[in-house]
Amino acid sequence: MPATLALVAMVLIMAVTAAHGQGATAPGLDVGEPRVTDGSGMPVAQVAAGEAVLISSAIASGLDADQPYVHIVRVDDSEGVTQTVTWAWGTAVAGGEGRLSAVWIPREAGEYEATVLLWESIDRPVALAPKSTVRVTVADSTVRAVGEGAAPPAAGAVVRIPERTGIAGCERDDECYLPPRIEVAPGTTVTWENGDFEAHTVTAGGPGRATGEFDSGLFPGGAAFG
Repeated sequence: MPATLALVAMVLIMAVTAAHGQGATAPGLDVGEPRVTDGSGMPVAQVAAGEAVLISSAIASGLDADQPYVHIVRVDDSEGVTQTVTWAWGTAVAGGEGRLSAVWIPREAGEYEATVLLWESIDRPVALAPKSTVRVTVADSTVRAVGEGAAPPAAGAVVRIPERTGIAGCERDDECYLPPRIEVAPGTTVTWENGDFEAHTVTAGGPGRATGEFDSGLFPGGAAFG
């Protein structure tokens, strides 16, 4: 991480972890209660350690002008210790609606609380909406790290998600999955290995026609699903 970015991250984490009160507020945006969802926006019934999920909130603006903001999500454990802070800058379009999301990958099972903050900016921490929270129970991991568990069954097949798959263009070159196409016999176990730096999801079906037979949810780089 570049030194300047690391310094910004450190200052922001210190500010947010200290901001247990609401602080100054200003009328502005309507932010809904946060939910825990998968990459497609569907609620997640059970969160497992090591699996990526989204802390997601609906946002609506009743303002007459565009409003810049910084969206912050802080996750604390059951003892009130901050485990992670993520942030992103954006602009709420006047009269518009949208969704705010932050990726969270819990490392251990336990009880957590995610707090969502919407500020004018980092150097001007005036709340544009009341802070909101959601409690999350994390179970033991159901996703194994590649190389840490047993190897895929000998009779199975492996599909690898390569680095930089999240960058537009892999579908043009047919390199989003390697191999891009396979044929397997009924009963064959197929394992997807995520070799990318980003979290990905694997769902039965095709674009716009998911069947629901299986869904990996978001699983991080270095993990496998199968």
